[in-house]
Amino acid sequence: SGVINGMTDMVIIRNQNLEVIKINKAVEDYFKGQSEQEIKNKLNEKTNTGIFNTCSIKASAEECNNSSVEIFDQANQKHFECRTTIIHTSENTPPVIVEQIRDISEKKNAETDLNQLYNKFSQISSQLPGMVYQFIQYPDKTFGIPYSNDKIENIFGVTLKEVQKQPDKLFSNIHPDDLQPFIE
Repeated sequence: SGVINGMTDMVIIRNQNLEVIKINKAVEDYFKGQSEQEIKNKLNEKTNTGIFNTCSIKASAEECNNSSVEIFDQANQKHFECRTTIIHTSENTPPVIVEQIRDISEKKNAETDLNQLYNKFSQISSQLPGMVYQFIQYPDKTFGIPYSNDKIENIFGVTLKEVQKQPDKLFSNIHPDDLQPFIE
């Protein structure tokens, strides 16, 4: 009880019939101002279509143990990751289902922002007359090209995906005398 109340993630513990037995303070905070019993009643409603019902449905199947699912809460415009774990305490007692629900909205927003920046950069770099690329040489002297604009195909005759899978393909088109300056 003390452990789950100290968590910032929402934690809901359900019995094998998916009825709520315990919630933590983060769940109470999410349901602002409602009593613990009101929250439990709401979470136990079969017509509840929010993030909590989605998590418990995913948890109800034994094969979903330790799985996670991302859920978007339309009403609050938030993204959540729900991890369900089925715990068997002993052979004589029924299992309990622990739902851990984490707000991942900041992470999802950052991913969206990063994708938009990447798309904008790709659009700009595709309009340049030369090749724009990122070259990485690792400590073990292997290398990789995580990014290149589409000019890589015009110049070297290989696609970025091909070079990412087999970086040596890029060097097969470079004269041996030009290889070292290219790497540097």
